[in-house]
Amino acid sequence: MDKNGLINQLTADYVYEMDSKEIKRQRDAANKRKREEKSKEAGFSRLKIYLGRDTYETLAEIYEDQRGNSLNIDGRKDIDSLSQVISFCINKVYEQMYIEKEDRGVSKALPAKNARSQELYDLHQAAIFLQGNGLSYTEIKNKLNKAGHRPPNMIPGFDPKNRSPLWTVQQVKDVLDFEILNKDLRALNG
Repeated sequence: MDKNGLINQLTADYVYEMDSKEIKRQRDAANKRKREEKSKEAGFSRLKIYLGRDTYETLAEIYEDQRGNSLNIDGRKDIDSLSQVISFCINKVYEQMYIEKEDRGVSKALPAKNARSQELYDLHQAAIFLQGNGLSYTEIKNKLNKAGHRPPNMIPGFDPKNRSPLWTVQQVKDVLDFEILNKDLRALNG
């Protein structure tokens, strides 16, 4: 790299200079596309929203409680973590406004109350989406492993016997079973 931040690439015919900032921009765009494809395959939709400053500051407080670090209100954000916090907020309000007034039964997942339980809830949502697309337990397991979703046993707060970083069919069944899911959510929410 020369002093102006340009990278010289030799080809058979000519020298092509590419700015290192352009390389980073292209790499970031490719990573963003991959992340969006991975999210879409797991049933998560991208949504642009606009929030007022006071709402953003309130969200920042919740974010700090959930994630343990500050939300950069004016700069770049970890959009995946922020999405999980917003999902938590929506589910918590839904629980307080609607579910507490009705009999919950075992057919509904409890809302997550922290980052660990939100991660488990997100895994449940991804598995439900894949099951709704007609995939078998084995196919769901393979898809989640391929997409790089860490299995529930790797979420901090669990003390499982299985420390494998790969999904098993039993873990897929457990995350889809509301009774087991709610038990695990209670433990993580604790």
